[in-house]
Amino acid sequence: MTVGLGYTIAGLCLMIAALLPRLTDGRAFSPALAFTAVGVALGLSPLDLPSTIPPDESWLDAVEQITCVVVIVAVFGVGLAIDRPIGWRSWQPTWRLLLLAMPLAIGASALVGWWLLALSLPAALLVAACLAPTDPVLAGDVQVGEPSDEPHAEDEVRLTLTAEAGLNDALAFPFVMAAMFAAGIAVSSSWWEWFAWQLIGRCLVAVIVGWALGWLLARLAFRVEQPELQLARHSEVYLALTAIALSYGLTELVHGYGFLAVFVTAVVFRAHEPASEYQRVLHTFVSQLERLLTLVLLVALGYGCARGLLKAISPSVIVFALVMVLVLRPVVAWLVLPRTVLSAKERLVVAFFGVRGIGSFYYLAYALGESTWVQRDLLWAAVSTTVLVSLVVHGTLAGPILTRMDATRARHAAEARRRRHRALAHPPD
Repeated sequence: MTVGLGYTIAGLCLMIAALLPRLTDGRAFSPALAFTAVGVALGLSPLDLPSTIPPDESWLDAVEQITCVVVIVAVFGVGLAIDRPIGWRSWQPTWRLLLLAMPLAIGASALVGWWLLALSLPAALLVAACLAPTDPVLAGDVQVGEPSDEPHAEDEVRLTLTAEAGLNDALAFPFVMAAMFAAGIAVSSSWWEWFAWQLIGRCLVAVIVGWALGWLLARLAFRVEQPELQLARHSEVYLALTAIALSYGLTELVHGYGFLAVFVTAVVFRAHEPASEYQRVLHTFVSQLERLLTLVLLVALGYGCARGLLKAISPSVIVFALVMVLVLRPVVAWLVLPRTVLSAKERLVVAFFGVRGIGSFYYLAYALGESTWVQRDLLWAAVSTTVLVSLVVHGTLAGPILTRMDATRARHAAEARRRRHRALAHPPD
């Protein structure tokens, strides 16, 4: 591929990235679908482009690192966007999705993969764990918007899906480790050690590091005595990159889960001076960076699907992907969400929109890079097909469903205001 061709393709893709979010807002089509379609078109074109997919050993590390960067940027942006402080009761639907729905879905998905795809049990558990997290990168249509100074203005559906996506990218890691341990890879010496360290210990380390760094950076941004050092006064956006790199890097150095630390850092930082315009400045910068990185990965995904990533696809793989997206997540999430603040319709929307995406490729690349797995092409095909099905189904339905839900909520709020006004105008005798 010539340099000129590369720059031309990049320029056209960036133009699409700039225009599509405004053209597709609220419609049955998402920018993610368009970026993936561009990648497929490039892969099917007669242009002289590289073809090394599925990733061989030399590419696995690059896939792992690139997807890691995109996920941590997205997770930080999600943390900055959430206005409501963390609480057991205020985040109750999210905790149920994380603590109940996620393990149940992993177990059910592993059984389906073992039965339907004839995977070994460790490989089936690996696919299930890779597909467990909902995606903070591709779920923008169903998440909260930019930060505001009203902590309880967010609707419950978007808050639940946003908080879930921010947290479960990290919480899938222990189950990936469980699959590797079951496959004979020495990540733990026993199941008890896996439970105590991989599931509990590393999460605690991440929370501690993330909280401490978020508090420290917030003090530096807002409350340091020297005005010239108060980064918030100067709208210094590089604090976001500092927070992302430090929280992920320091946590990984002490063997915690970096994804979780990045999210906690953002949430703790957001809780300090929540009404500051600086919060919106950082969020806007991170969102733009995330959009650029997502563009690159989605084009690469479409290109890979056209150049061999799906070479092991079969009717069984397609059925598996449809079951994962349309059956397992909705059913399991629906079952764990009764008696919460969510109405029946909101519960259905939350259960349905379990978007799968970039994090799944990170975990698969990580696991395959640690050891040799049999049925490698089948693992790539199963994960890629499920992500593609999620992109099509959720990308098509998110805009119309959420727009209709918002209109219904606005209508109910208007009716409630009118009732209050009538009650004030005509008080009872």
